[in-house]
Amino acid sequence: MAPFRPSLSLLSRISAPSKVPLFRDATVLAKPVQIYTSPTHDPYLNLAIEQYLLRNCAKSSAVLFLYVNRPCVVIGRNQNPWMEVNLDRRRRGIPSPSSPSKHTRVDLVRRRSGGGTVFHDLGNVNWSVICPSASFDFDRNRHAEMVSRALRRLGVEEARVNDRHDIVVGPSEKETYKVSGSAYKLITGRALHHGTCLLSSPHLPMVSELLRSPAEGYMQSKGVRSVRSPIRNVELGNEEFIDAVIGEFRKMYEGETPVVDVDTEAAVQATWIAEEMETIQTADWKYGQTPQFTFSTHPTEEDPRRRPPLPEDLPPKLRIHLDVRKGIIDLNSSSISGLRSDEGECAVRIGENDLYDVDAKADKKTLYEIVDWGTALSNPLDLQDPLLFNDTRKVSDWLNKMFGIGPSSM
Repeated sequence: MAPFRPSLSLLSRISAPSKVPLFRDATVLAKPVQIYTSPTHDPYLNLAIEQYLLRNCAKSSAVLFLYVNRPCVVIGRNQNPWMEVNLDRRRRGIPSPSSPSKHTRVDLVRRRSGGGTVFHDLGNVNWSVICPSASFDFDRNRHAEMVSRALRRLGVEEARVNDRHDIVVGPSEKETYKVSGSAYKLITGRALHHGTCLLSSPHLPMVSELLRSPAEGYMQSKGVRSVRSPIRNVELGNEEFIDAVIGEFRKMYEGETPVVDVDTEAAVQATWIAEEMETIQTADWKYGQTPQFTFSTHPTEEDPRRRPPLPEDLPPKLRIHLDVRKGIIDLNSSSISGLRSDEGECAVRIGENDLYDVDAKADKKTLYEIVDWGTALSNPLDLQDPLLFNDTRKVSDWLNKMFGIGPSSM
């Protein structure tokens, strides 16, 4: 027998959402309890609104913000996108569930909170609670438990919070599936706790491939690593979940607070919102904020781990070592060697022969500005050495795949 799930009428909001020009009305932001929903699926706008609420609502207030994003991969503040995401798959898009021959665009987003990498689409709802940091420090599970109660209210009886502050389902501790993670952001006097609840994502079969970088085995990073867990949908609709979470939030904060549907047209005209959106969409933010990492095809003294085998069509003695800080390759400590030429084995210096690099002799090369490793490594003279030219092209193609470089398929 299917679990009982209350109808929408039992979970309906006491008042319908009202269109309030949120960012022009200071009295709304001053209320002790506030509830907002967003009509936009733009992840950059929703994250900018969330940050605005964190920084501008009354310091003693409790705020709930609910929103749904279009397909995107969202990495934590201190994560490495090249290590966490299959950027080549993201660049090409993911097959559309309704038409596998078509591909759906997937945005890459770096949020300001910590935590691991997650996938968003129209089949999950993002919940965010902002409150005084004192109450947050007292119990980090408080609002995850609130969402867990909402799920149980809808018939997901196994929903519970684990010791990692994630919401999981499953018959036992040895057999659990993650349905919502947790990430946090603290500022003076205020705390943000948010998560993404998997409800009915049609792209669930693609998440594992999308969040597994082919370059991971060659990298050592100082960034925060995601903890992989089995995931599944809880098979609920977005609106019934939103209603249930609002109901539990109202119970927790003892009030019939009206729901404000954010006026996104007004929001994008607010200077702070516009500037935040512009910042988090830049390559400098998405990639340039990456903590230091190395990419090496072979064990090193600092990282003696065994590496995955290289493709058989690459030069058998190929050795690549890249030192990268804030998305910038240090050319003095990076090298690519073992390529074959008519005169024997040789090495190439990254950027030295780049026809499009106006400062080819520089000591640094911006990784996320490379549009083709073939351009960064090839020399016109290589055409006179077919063996070197062939090896350079194969190495370049492999590096393009590792770092997700190439034209978009959309």
